[in-house]
Amino acid sequence: MRKRESTGSSSHSFAKEYLTNKLDEVAHRKKLPERYVPKIKFSDFVDNDYIPIHAKGSKYEANIKGICNKLKKYFGDKFLHEINSRMVEIYKKERMGKVAENTINNELNTLSGIFTKAIEWNKALINPVHKVKRFRMKERKRTLEKWEQKALIIACDKEKKAPYLQAMVIFDLTTGRRKGELLTLKWSDIDYENNLLHVRAEIAKYNKDRYIDLGIHALTVLRSLPKRGDYVFCDSKGSPFKNFRRSFQSAVIRAGLKDVVIHDLRHTFGANCVMAGISLPTVQKWMDHASIETTIRHYGHLVKSFLKEEVKKLEGRMDTCMDTWLKDFTEEACKSLKNMVPPAGIEPATPGLGNLCSILLS
Repeated sequence: MRKRESTGSSSHSFAKEYLTNKLDEVAHRKKLPERYVPKIKFSDFVDNDYIPIHAKGSKYEANIKGICNKLKKYFGDKFLHEINSRMVEIYKKERMGKVAENTINNELNTLSGIFTKAIEWNKALINPVHKVKRFRMKERKRTLEKWEQKALIIACDKEKKAPYLQAMVIFDLTTGRRKGELLTLKWSDIDYENNLLHVRAEIAKYNKDRYIDLGIHALTVLRSLPKRGDYVFCDSKGSPFKNFRRSFQSAVIRAGLKDVVIHDLRHTFGANCVMAGISLPTVQKWMDHASIETTIRHYGHLVKSFLKEEVKKLEGRMDTCMDTWLKDFTEEACKSLKNMVPPAGIEPATPGLGNLCSILLS
């Protein structure tokens, strides 16, 4: 692609010399690109550009800032062009064993996003994170049994430093809300007249307004809470909680449960819906899944097991009358078979049916 540029002179020789210099500059940029990249420290770019421009106002702003603070402790004093894939690999290895693999993936993804913006804003040339492999995460399918739900709710009530915890857990088990939606839920989002919960676009995962039906248990929780401000779940001053992971894990240990995280409450709600016979399209709507395939992937296996249990109920209900009919049917079938004498040397067309009659009648 050619680009026209004025030299500011009518001299042909000057224009020719100007073009030669430009071509030399382009060649040098290709051979030694680091000489032409502005020297910007990682921490300066994050604090002055990335967070104010990209993260500011985002619903994930707090998470982004937290991850950026961790990255700055390791890469902060280095210039952007000095950070390479080897350094990122070393960072990844040092984090292993200290934090979960999913946490490392989130940190690498954020680091990659920082360099993507740096390249877009002409602050860097390459993204050193692109070649660094992420951990392959196994899909989590942990749900709480009925006794586990009961034990957790009781344990939450004993967390004296978190008197709000029990209400949050019960509400999440009966609505399946994401953690971010719980923490930002406002009283203005509750429609008591129609028993609906308004999930605002600015806090929704896919940035779309939607309405969720509220059952009697969720409404009971809401009516039991004092109104201290705009937010439903808040401290004594009306300020929303930033997180409740520590108090939740304390309750999990108190309840004697293992391998339970906050998001499992949402999975448990979905599983309870399916096992109660609620259709997958309805579950998809309530849980705000992007497609029905997501709902099937998470809960399709529960539908199959649920249907098997329903078939067993049908079998139990039909046992008495079916046994009588089956006996009469097989007796008639056996009589017919006895009258069917095949020619010598020729086997019956259905040699196993006689044995089946004997087994059914025995």
